Amino acid sequence: MTFFCASEKLIIELDGNPHGDYHKIEKDKKRDQYLEGPGFSVLRFENRLVFQEPEFVKNEIRKTFKRKDPEFE
Repeated sequence: MTFFCASEKLIIELDGNPHGDYHKIEKDKKRDQYLEGPGFSVLRFENRLVFQEPEFVKNEIRKTFKRKDPEFE
């Protein structure tokens, strides 16, 4: 499942299973490089993290906002 925040140019992808396959990892890298060209950021999380460690996921998303705006709280 993929989410997009246009105002932050942020893409968040939730994966059912981690991408452990070499070809999937390489495909993700190429896609990330393509999206980073026009200024998008891509974050990926395993579904289990969203349910088991929601604070970790929220903090990782917050870090992305802080990189763009040091005043973000």
